[in-house]
Amino acid sequence: MPQNTELDIHAEIGRLREELRELLAVREEYLSKLNEVRDRIAQVINDVRNLKESLNSVRERIAAVRDSINELKKRRSEVRMQIKALIQELRSTTATLRKRAKLVNVDEIRKEIDSLEWKLITSPNLAPEEEKAIVNRIAELEHELNRLLSQLRIEAEQRDKEEELHRLQREAQSLREELDSRIKELAELKERREQIKNRLNELINELNSLKEERERLKEELRRINAEISERRAKLRALLRELRRRAEEERREVSRAILEEKKRIAMEKLKVGKRITLEELYLVLSEDRESTG
Repeated sequence: MPQNTELDIHAEIGRLREELRELLAVREEYLSKLNEVRDRIAQVINDVRNLKESLNSVRERIAAVRDSINELKKRRSEVRMQIKALIQELRSTTATLRKRAKLVNVDEIRKEIDSLEWKLITSPNLAPEEEKAIVNRIAELEHELNRLLSQLRIEAEQRDKEEELHRLQREAQSLREELDSRIKELAELKERREQIKNRLNELINELNSLKEERERLKEELRRINAEISERRAKLRALLRELRRRAEEERREVSRAILEEKKRIAMEKLKVGKRITLEELYLVLSEDRESTG
């Protein structure tokens, strides 16, 4: 196989340098892409971390709202039972009051009692029958007064119970509104939780894809670096070959010059001309070589 000429070697060096330039440009492009992927991976990891914190916060809020809902339901149940009991009491009391006859005013009864008692005190000559009638009437009035006072007491209690009923009904309404608000908030929190979980899944899928892309780019870079190393090794070998040939050519030129100087010195000796010490040395070295 014929040996490559220097022209062939220079052409090969030019081709290798061009390939090396292209490979370095491609490597730079891949390095840029790899850095972009790494930056995106760092951003996604940070987003995932933040979303997980948000998810934990939402879950804690969901637990708190659920506890609040349970407390509100418990209190609402208690209030409903109190309302039911009060309504039953009010119905019973109302029925009792309806059965009783309408009574006269308390002040009028007391006024009549006072009048009759005064009459007994100030009228010592009353007939026994009249005195007995007055005493009986006072007893009837006192009995009626007691009945009326009892009814008034029941009516006062009735009003207190009605006020308590209204208070409990207002509380029940407030509890219903608060419960509706908490239930709505819970639904919104659950929706937010699902949104965060879906976004987390999207980011995790993206992260996995990015990691695969990172490994692909790193593998491509390893391949490109290997090709770069291969081209550089070939270049170094070719450059060494050029230096070797240049050195060999230099030595050939030096030998040719010495041979020519020897030849001239020998010609001078043959015709009896004077020669220099250098020329003498060359002639003597020629003799040593021939007798060696």
